[in-house]
Amino acid sequence: MNKFVNWHIIKSIIFSTVIFSSIVAGANPVESDVVSQENSLFEIKLKFAFVSKFIEYVDNDWLPAFEDNKIIIDVFGDISPEEQVILQNFKQKKIKNFPLIVRINPKIRELKNSDIIFVTKGAKFNISYLLKYSRDSVLTIGDNKYFIDQGGIIEFYDYRGKIRFDIDEEKARKKGIFFNAKLLELSEVNR
Repeated sequence: MNKFVNWHIIKSIIFSTVIFSSIVAGANPVESDVVSQENSLFEIKLKFAFVSKFIEYVDNDWLPAFEDNKIIIDVFGDISPEEQVILQNFKQKKIKNFPLIVRINPKIRELKNSDIIFVTKGAKFNISYLLKYSRDSVLTIGDNKYFIDQGGIIEFYDYRGKIRFDIDEEKARKKGIFFNAKLLELSEVNR
């Protein structure tokens, strides 16, 4: 898939978020629990779609991640059974011709072979603790405020009902992770 098509996919995802957010805002109180759960499921799908795109926009020089011929994503946080199903469905995908392995709240000792750590809201561990047990080249993505300040590389945040992300490019480079300029254009880059 060429870069032009990928750019349109990302724009479509962002547009879908805006439409979905405006529909949710108009829901009545009786439907609020159902809408809240649907919104949570949609949000995790969208964020994991972003995670997939982040991987696609990483230079092939990220060798430690690709040397075992698979991409391992460890997800930490309060994950509902419905969200677990969504995350496990990503195992069927391939990114850069590598199969995905998604582990939800794995044991800390398993982080040595992790390529990506995704910390969601409600995670029991902060990123600095997880980094002690992971390999040096791990890509860290978080859903918590000040995630980058704690040592993470990419931080999701909500801006006027839209999901946005910051990238700490300097921290990424120190780990041997180089992002495509197109992805950096879409983010708030901390240099």
